[in-house]
Amino acid sequence: MAKIHIPAARVHQGGLVLYATTLKVSDLISENFYNVETLDPADDYLNETEDSPWLGKIKMANAVTENGTINQRSFVKAIVTYVLTANNPISIIRDFDKEKRIFLNYWKAICSNLDDGDSETLYKYGGVELFCRFSIPFFMKLQDRGSFTVPTMEKLLKDCFENVDGDYAGVGHPDWWKTGGQAGRLNAGALGVVCQEMTKALHKVSAQGQVEI
Repeated sequence: MAKIHIPAARVHQGGLVLYATTLKVSDLISENFYNVETLDPADDYLNETEDSPWLGKIKMANAVTENGTINQRSFVKAIVTYVLTANNPISIIRDFDKEKRIFLNYWKAICSNLDDGDSETLYKYGGVELFCRFSIPFFMKLQDRGSFTVPTMEKLLKDCFENVDGDYAGVGHPDWWKTGGQAGRLNAGALGVVCQEMTKALHKVSAQGQVEI
């Protein structure tokens, strides 16, 4: 029997437990359909882990309170679109506990660089969308280095931010992420441009050594 193994994010909706994933229609043309590997939700993990910068900040679907900076549905959509994809190196680890810890380390490193205690926009749509997108090239660099630790990520992010040029050079400064700052005024298209500029800066960091041809 042919099987398609696909990571999925678990979403609570009231008393229901739903699994969100993506797959191509062409993949369904196989006998006996497919199996889905489930992933303990990264957003639950971030929202409930004591040392997580996201602790209590995600509005869970089944929560009785409105506290939080972003709803679970938006966070899950970004994770499914940019993190649980074949072109994200995290997908080859095949250990969901490690994947969640890597994603937590990533956000710890981001917040170490950008959160000065007044960077609320970092925890809203703009921050989630940008850094979920940026996780693809960023994790590729980390995979090459063989390290997904917080200190490694902090250093690489810092070097990357220092090499961002042009209109979005401020992305690596906490002021950019304050309420009323530039980050809050960007739509999805503009965030895509910021991600491209950050990716260029990331390549600059990697190319600073001698290149042999």
